Amino acid sequence: MPAYIDTGLNLVDVEDVATGHILAAEKGRAGERYILGHQNIHLREILQELSAITGLKAPRVKMPFSVALGFAYFSEGLSRLTRKPPAVEVEAVQLGKKKMFFNAEKAVRELGLPQTPIRAALQKAVDWYLANGYVKEKIVRRIAKHA
Repeated sequence: MPAYIDTGLNLVDVEDVATGHILAAEKGRAGERYILGHQNIHLREILQELSAITGLKAPRVKMPFSVALGFAYFSEGLSRLTRKPPAVEVEAVQLGKKKMFFNAEKAVRELGLPQTPIRAALQKAVDWYLANGYVKEKIVRRIAKHA
């Protein structure tokens, strides 16, 4: 990824989410809603954490939203001609315009939602992608050198 946009997400370990569903069924109050989340974090910080885990360089360039959106439209147009997936999708860039931050305190307080540290959750995600062949071989070799 050569650049990033200024956005943010609420990250949570997938196993914590699964546990949260069980806890909601067991302890949740009828008619209530619970946000199964953990940490609000900017994309730049996520990429830096992934860099620390994998040894791959995080992008340093923050791309303006309008440039990213223009590139996404170009990428999708090109993909129609080449019949290859676009490098970036318009919808993905549009979703990044708004920071998707949430507060999961109610689920933690009322359900006991676990809060696995984000670094550990990202490490598990990286391990899963590697184990299931979702990473190009040349990148796998670079990550293995870092480990």
